[in-house]
Amino acid sequence: MSDSRQKLALVEVARFAAPRRRLHGKPAPSFVELVLRGEVASGDIHDFVEAWHEGNDPRSISEFLGFTPAEYARWVEIPECLKTLLDRKRRRRARTGKRRPVTA
Repeated sequence: MSDSRQKLALVEVARFAAPRRRLHGKPAPSFVELVLRGEVASGDIHDFVEAWHEGNDPRSISEFLGFTPAEYARWVEIPECLKTLLDRKRRRRARTGKRRPVTA
């Protein structure tokens, strides 16, 4: 599968998977999760935002993307901070070996 087709497939998974619904026994990944795995680039965030707007996912957009509400608000105010937000999540994961849960 080409990289662009794979990216579109991942966006579609994120778009149509409900928050608690499982896909092949695993929770549907968020944008942040996919970036941290190296499966999509940070520049693909706008595709995920568009997918959220076009879909019917019951999660908030911040949850859909994998951000806390504060992180999402920060990114909306200052889009250039995306790299910093992702680096912080990457460091936290490396330090703890875990994802930080998204809280509403």
